[in-house]
Amino acid sequence: MRFKIVFLSLFAVFISATGSAEITTINTTTITPADKTSAYYQQILRDPEALRVFFEKMPKGGMLHEHFMGGDFPENLLDIGAKAKFCINPNTYRISTEGDQCPNYRRLMNIPNQPVLYNKIIDAWSMRNFVPSNTETAHDHFFNAFDKFFHLQNTFRGAVLASEVEEAANEKVDYLELSVLNEQDDVLKLAGSIPHTTDPQVMRQSLLKSGIAKIVEAIQRELTEDEKTMRQRLGCDRPNPMPACQVEVRYQYAAFRNGTSAQVFTGLLTGFLLAQQDQRVVGINLVGPEDAYPAMHDYTMHMRWVHFLHQQYPDVKITLHAGELTSALVPPQGLRNHIDQAINIGNAKRIGHGVDIAEEDNSAEILKQMRDNGILAEVNLTSNETILGVKGKDSPLMLYLQQGVPVALSRDDPGILRTNANQEFVLAAYRYRLPYATIKQMVNNSITYSFLQGLSLWENAALGKKVAACEKDTVDKLPVSTTCQAFLNQSEKAMMQWRVLNEFAAFEKQFDV
Repeated sequence: MRFKIVFLSLFAVFISATGSAEITTINTTTITPADKTSAYYQQILRDPEALRVFFEKMPKGGMLHEHFMGGDFPENLLDIGAKAKFCINPNTYRISTEGDQCPNYRRLMNIPNQPVLYNKIIDAWSMRNFVPSNTETAHDHFFNAFDKFFHLQNTFRGAVLASEVEEAANEKVDYLELSVLNEQDDVLKLAGSIPHTTDPQVMRQSLLKSGIAKIVEAIQRELTEDEKTMRQRLGCDRPNPMPACQVEVRYQYAAFRNGTSAQVFTGLLTGFLLAQQDQRVVGINLVGPEDAYPAMHDYTMHMRWVHFLHQQYPDVKITLHAGELTSALVPPQGLRNHIDQAINIGNAKRIGHGVDIAEEDNSAEILKQMRDNGILAEVNLTSNETILGVKGKDSPLMLYLQQGVPVALSRDDPGILRTNANQEFVLAAYRYRLPYATIKQMVNNSITYSFLQGLSLWENAALGKKVAACEKDTVDKLPVSTTCQAFLNQSEKAMMQWRVLNEFAAFEKQFDV
């Protein structure tokens, strides 16, 4: 596909401190493919369909805020589970196992032959066609969806993983950091056996003696089996594997934040132990509606537990959902300090959502801290709009960018939200008129601030300054120097960053006309 670019004057646009567009003339004697790409992008910035075509081809780097449960579309889940002896409740649309007691019309394998019921299931399992009512808000419909298909997705984890990874590859995503909740039943059961206390030291010692290691081992076995199934379905060990086999997958273990104290702590300790022992599990998280009573009432205690476990297992990385709140959901005092505490008590290196940042008591100081300490904001535009009703000028995206906070876009729960990586970039570009340089930096951030093992390729990511070992190396001059290659070989993160640089170079060449 050829792109015709007319240069009356070639320019680049940058976000100023006030968020306005500044036009800087480029010396046309040193026009690069990136400059031409930026100029073409600027021409189509008011055309969402042209942007869609543009972003379908552009490398996306990594998705750092994405849930395995909620990541696949209902249509795919119904296909995956079609041959299983599952039953669907036609009133709640929840999956169950009733065996021979299930009438034929409710058997999952027969649902595709019933268009009305089939479509009602998809609507119940996602935000498709949802209209808020007095009985169910968008927020509640979203969070209620998980329980409806959980049993099916948990039964076919490997097949679902293959589906999610294949879709990531189709969207030019190289890296997935999936939040998982394996062995939740056993976590809840074990939590019921420990003393009634909120003392983390007492709970930790009790859990270590009560067999939490067996749960960790079971999760490791499950991940191994899931990846084996994924590789088989994608043909990764055959002569012509699918492109999806090149997508790198890592996991965050997520504790559900709206259980009892024992349940939340057991989930957290499971995650820390798992991440300490298995390199595939690169961090921990807390999930569940942040506005629910346990999450709000026990928030500070939860952060103190994360801090305690961070002291016990300092190598484990931490990213936290924080500030996924609005004044429509909680009273004013509920908006004052969740992001602050996630960073300064919970030791979070990334913040998921961070929607209420402007409402925090120390918002200016927190933004400065995030900028100076490289704490990434994981921005989920469709999720925030759909679940919280936050979009346009109400989104914190521009505030984070204007204050120099590193930002990366993510899909959150693409299957339920019915979004994709391309759509998230179209929304960011079209709504906020972001320059190409900012878009590209967000992609680079998604690898730089990932929890992949190893040192970063960038000494200064914001300025594009590489580490000394690779300072003189560029992707258009091969082979890579021996010093740079040695550096790359020792770091998964640097190797992925180099891969994204190569992909952008190939992408931008098509505009070099």
